[in-house]
Amino acid sequence: MNGEKNLKGFLDALNDQIEGAKLLVGDGPAFLAATKAIEKLLAEDWPVVELSLHDDGLSTDDQQRLINLLESINTLETKTRARLSWSEDFEAYMRRAMETTS
Repeated sequence: MNGEKNLKGFLDALNDQIEGAKLLVGDGPAFLAATKAIEKLLAEDWPVVELSLHDDGLSTDDQQRLINLLESINTLETKTRARLSWSEDFEAYMRRAMETTS
């Protein structure tokens, strides 16, 4: 039972942090802080949850929640890559524009 409680709390916290980070992709400093918070949660809380899962197992519902969270992380990564690509493309465009006007 304690393992289920740990897992539920972990999954809820991770979901909240991922969804919050998605909203901050356009704000570099805030996004960096959000991703560091996710990393910290994973580093500090996952090992405890993982140990409890060895005793209690993982329900089908919890497996689906984990899959959904992995998909959310992938979406976050995709948004981040798109933002970086846009920034790099814009920078290249501005450089070309400055070269042609100089």
